[in-house]
Amino acid sequence: MLRYLPITHWLSHYNITLFRQDFLAAIVVTLMLVPQSLSYALLAGVPPYIGLYSSIAPLLLYALFGSSRTLSVGPIAITSLMTASIASSYADPNSADYLTTVILLALLSGIILIIMSSLRLGFLANFLSNPVNIGFTTASAIIIIFSQIKHLLGIQAQGDNLYDLIVSLYADLQHINWITFCLSLIGFGLLYSIKHFSRYISNNTLSQSLRRFSPVIVIALLSFFIWYWQLFFQNTKIVGEIPSKFDFIHWNSISLEKLNALLPGAFLISLVSFASSISIGKLLATKKHEQIKANQELFGLGIANIGVALSGGMPVTGGFSRSVVNEEAGAQTQLASIFTAFGTLMTILWFSDFLYYMPLSILSVTIIIAVIPMIDYSALKQAFRYDKLEGVVMLTTIILTLIKGMEIGLATGILISLVAYIYRTIQPKISQINQNDISYKQYDCCKEESVILKIEGNLYFANIDYIEK
Repeated sequence: MLRYLPITHWLSHYNITLFRQDFLAAIVVTLMLVPQSLSYALLAGVPPYIGLYSSIAPLLLYALFGSSRTLSVGPIAITSLMTASIASSYADPNSADYLTTVILLALLSGIILIIMSSLRLGFLANFLSNPVNIGFTTASAIIIIFSQIKHLLGIQAQGDNLYDLIVSLYADLQHINWITFCLSLIGFGLLYSIKHFSRYISNNTLSQSLRRFSPVIVIALLSFFIWYWQLFFQNTKIVGEIPSKFDFIHWNSISLEKLNALLPGAFLISLVSFASSISIGKLLATKKHEQIKANQELFGLGIANIGVALSGGMPVTGGFSRSVVNEEAGAQTQLASIFTAFGTLMTILWFSDFLYYMPLSILSVTIIIAVIPMIDYSALKQAFRYDKLEGVVMLTTIILTLIKGMEIGLATGILISLVAYIYRTIQPKISQINQNDISYKQYDCCKEESVILKIEGNLYFANIDYIEK
């Protein structure tokens, strides 16, 4: 039983020094997590406070069952957009049923991850190949940017692909809220100014801290501005009241047909969540000479998603920026995540009044700035330069995700990647070993007139005909 509780591996050796480091790291991460969670909830199409709900139970549960000591679990941009794309296909985004659908996606995702763990299917993350991953991430970042323009302009727009978003935005352009638009421009200007001037600060720690907490600074300034000038009376959308009572799933609104319909989307969310979490976890583990266990990671993420569903939240996974900040801030164990969870809970219970006037447009600004680096066109150029087949897989994934949506784009990308792999095995590279080659001397039995061929790949029934020819 203890092997399913990695927390027991380090808890017995815990001391006051580790406590101090974890506690200080939790303060840093909490300050970053609160506005980030609100932003990702906005991206998922649910009320902003759902992002805070999604940053409590998962942190506590992953701390018990996760295999990484410094991974920080919560909503991320990609899975938030996937959640919005899938949920909006089965429920009106403005209805109560939409939130139930989002919660149900988290629940199904958690169950799928636990089943994958019990079947030891950690290797499935390998099916999300590098070209598919980069292509899907690039296309998703573009969709995220266009999906947030409506909040920058204060207009209405819907769509889960690039074409629908552009058409919807264009149709409502005449209703731009100019105060909201000006706030967005000010937000962009302040964020870029802070990041630009922080480069000239000689103190590296101060410079990094300023860049890291620039969203918190800008959001606080503009929230005060809205409160002072009462701009919410000018239809400037704000976070508003944050309920201290958690939303729970309404079981009477769930049908077997809906569960079956959501399963494919929940599986894709599970696959992306696991692939994201395991890659970040391995990166952090390398720095600390630790080991990440894929099947334990599946179990930890599964429990975290079930926990977030039961507390009224959205699908979660390991977040790159949060985890890196957590590690750089000095976190040594998952107790830092437990402190962060309690910090988020304290924010909901005691400091929600400070979040009331937070403008949605500035949350969208922070999302856009965060996802711009995810657009990687250079990787596409390199793929075509070194391996045209990988370039085709990447480009196809980008185009289909932009045109057809995230589900079809990702599923088709994985399928094409598998086809490309099979194609390579069916037609393996065959090279002739030259007599001057060092490896040629290994074959003493061969006569001088012999021709030795090297087949780069496995021999099996599908490539026999090709090799014989």
